[in-house]
Amino acid sequence: RFSGHSRARTHRKPQNRTLRRRATQKFDRSPAQRVRSKEEMQRNGRDLPLAAGRGIWSLHRRSGDITDACVRELRGFGVDTSRIVTGDGRFGVYYVEGGANQLPSRVIYDRAWSAIAMAKPGDIDWDKAFEGVEWFHITGITPAISESAMALSLESVQEAKKRGITVSCDLNYRKNLWKYGKKASEVMRELAKYVDVAIANEEDVQKSLEITVDVNVESGE
Repeated sequence: RFSGHSRARTHRKPQNRTLRRRATQKFDRSPAQRVRSKEEMQRNGRDLPLAAGRGIWSLHRRSGDITDACVRELRGFGVDTSRIVTGDGRFGVYYVEGGANQLPSRVIYDRAWSAIAMAKPGDIDWDKAFEGVEWFHITGITPAISESAMALSLESVQEAKKRGITVSCDLNYRKNLWKYGKKASEVMRELAKYVDVAIANEEDVQKSLEITVDVNVESGE
């Protein structure tokens, strides 16, 4: 196999070495090299990247290699991880099965008994989480995970509005997640009362808010 690969290479056209070198520089950098310091970017007259905001809050397993690796990755992009809240439960994941020919791609969610699925109102100190915050973003995925996560999501937007914080929400409808007995529209219409900026496509609007438009979102067109 290796020798066949070597022979094949002798017939390939020469590649642009400059482009190849740039690609290597772009994708082979470590997380620490991908982010610039605030002082450096200010000297160059550039703003910080969006990811390097004041901070985020999330719920993850209290300890473990996967959790630690994710936190390190966020730090590598300049994200303040000091406000991440940990809790009991495992780290929630999902899997993507790639499609081929007539077989469509498929997403398998594995969130049961994860820390975020078990999270509930009262688990987050909102005074600490929202200290100095002007904008709070949430998606429709979090309230879809479990009933307690739904209650926590509603608490989050209510607490944000109490403090005069701008709230944005990506409705992000995922039918495979709404499994605990409530319709997406039942929850998201209530949550939307506290949202200043909504992000959605036609399916999100129809399925999450029950606002109908003259589009068949299941037609694939």
